[in-house]
Amino acid sequence: MKFGEYELLERLGAGGMGEAWLAKKGDAAPVVIKRILPQLVAQPEMLKQFLHEARVMARIHDECVAATVELGEVRGEWFIAMEFVDGEDVQSMVERGPLSVEQVRRIGADGAQALLAAHGARDASGRATPVIHRDVSPHNLIFGKDGRVRLIDFGVASLTGAGESGGKYAYAAPEQLLEDETSALSDQYSLGVVLWECLSGRSAFDAEEDVETIRLVTEEGVQPLPEAVPEDLRVVVMKMCALDPLDRFDDLKEVHASLSHGERVSRERGVRGATVTTAQVERRFTVEQANAIYGREVVEEMLTTGELRAEDLDGVRVFFKPA
Repeated sequence: MKFGEYELLERLGAGGMGEAWLAKKGDAAPVVIKRILPQLVAQPEMLKQFLHEARVMARIHDECVAATVELGEVRGEWFIAMEFVDGEDVQSMVERGPLSVEQVRRIGADGAQALLAAHGARDASGRATPVIHRDVSPHNLIFGKDGRVRLIDFGVASLTGAGESGGKYAYAAPEQLLEDETSALSDQYSLGVVLWECLSGRSAFDAEEDVETIRLVTEEGVQPLPEAVPEDLRVVVMKMCALDPLDRFDDLKEVHASLSHGERVSRERGVRGATVTTAQVERRFTVEQANAIYGREVVEEMLTTGELRAEDLDGVRVFFKPA
């Protein structure tokens, strides 16, 4: 089916005021077409809200945010063409059970990177115009087959933090539900709840009624994570989920640094035919030999984390097992 210059390939779903299609224009890469429902075009407020999302997304440029390709109109129907992320939403992944620590670190690092880009957004003149997403949830994070996670759906994003909170109760920060005020700290909280669920494989707030969900979010907060979760990851996620915004991280830079560091080390240890662990077999190498086997960057990471320890002046002890 044709839609202007696009060929509509598959209807991906509908909700709220629009519907989404997988589409293609000529030989270009596939995109997602999000178009406003025809019966809503004549309603000024609906059209204003739809165009608001396009205006917001145009200010955010980051590899962890699904990019806006085009904003246009076809026979009176407004549409937004966005980058198509070939992958799976995090909600579908969590429904199968807890995710691996490596997956959670990647979701956290890339989610934090996306939100940092949004919170640091600027308009065409270079003026700071922070974008608050206000609806960070497992449904709005796509784990791409390329290994990168993208944040999508800025439909209820705010340039001021004020106004009705939007979003889903189970992922909204306490202050978002109680005061209808949002900020970078409330986005941080929402991402923290997503990570908590990724590690637990279940909902953080399991209630049948909205009023009970709101009570759990605002009064009790998330439960402690199992001790089997690595301590550094457990500390980061629980701090992100603090009931009081002042008890969270000042911003997401520290979260990104912590989680991307752990994810990068885990990924890089697979190089050159060996996986470095605090495992059973010990061998002795000079620093130069270790660099040759594992690569300098990995050795530096290991020294920083303590998994590579200088024992004396002429050598280091490396704990590893063959891949």
